[in-house]
Amino acid sequence: MKGKKLLIFLTIFFLLSFIYIDFKLSNFEKDVRNEIIKMRIFRYILVITSGMVLTSSGAVMQILFKNPLLDSYVLGISGGGLFGFILSSVYFKGNLLISIFFSFFFSLLSALISLSFSSNIKSDRKVSILISGLLVNILFSSLVIILSIFSKRDITFLFYALMGSFNHIFISKNLFLYISFFVTIILTTVFIIFKSKELDIMSIDEDIASTSGVNVKKNFFFILLIIIYQTSLIVSFVGMVGFVGIIIPNILRMAGVVKSKDLISGSFLGGASLILVADFISKYSFSFEIPIGVVLSLFSLPFIFWIVKNNFE
Repeated sequence: MKGKKLLIFLTIFFLLSFIYIDFKLSNFEKDVRNEIIKMRIFRYILVITSGMVLTSSGAVMQILFKNPLLDSYVLGISGGGLFGFILSSVYFKGNLLISIFFSFFFSLLSALISLSFSSNIKSDRKVSILISGLLVNILFSSLVIILSIFSKRDITFLFYALMGSFNHIFISKNLFLYISFFVTIILTTVFIIFKSKELDIMSIDEDIASTSGVNVKKNFFFILLIIIYQTSLIVSFVGMVGFVGIIIPNILRMAGVVKSKDLISGSFLGGASLILVADFISKYSFSFEIPIGVVLSLFSLPFIFWIVKNNFE
């Protein structure tokens, strides 16, 4: 218990230290300092929330599907969500509520297509779900590119949307919606943690879960629906950010974390830390900001190779 408290303290200290260093490295003019600080605070909230959601959802998906290489990006949920968001921005001129709905609808559609594809592939379940998710991701990413070309979107916008960026502009009139979305993310995450015991039983065996009184199908689809909703929200604000949901849960497993509750809660801090570091690197590595997905992809490759080597032999 003392070790866990120390780890939590060190992680929070690390997060606050990075935020402080980020402020120190930025040159603010006195007359715009307060406005820049407000923008940065919103950005930090978005960065930390995205890290928590993407990693915890990745951890839960890996438990549900018993596959260490799954997250919302790999399953194609992020691709579907981004297509829905772009489609809405073209036809409804950026209405936030409608954009979130479209993102959620197409995230749900992409998940259903992935599950349908995988059930029709005669292969190992771990492999079939990866193949179907990859195909769906390619499909919706291609549709995003085609839609952006026809709507004459700036190529820079498309590039950052496909690879992820935290340069979202917060509009003051949408403040109530932002707060509402944030609250729903917190509540749905608490609900998933509340369901951690059922997840532990489901991760062992479906028959054992059924005999223990756990409604496997109901829990599976309801929790997956929550993950789809959370992912669609994050994609609407930052675009497609991949692999962070794979890396952190697997690092925690390497450290001996087994229980779902510990894995999910540990993913919060680990994901927030990794995303914050990646965002820091993306801002200061060059004279211009690079997409955060580029940083995460390069960082993730050795870990993904290790995961594949140890789980797909």
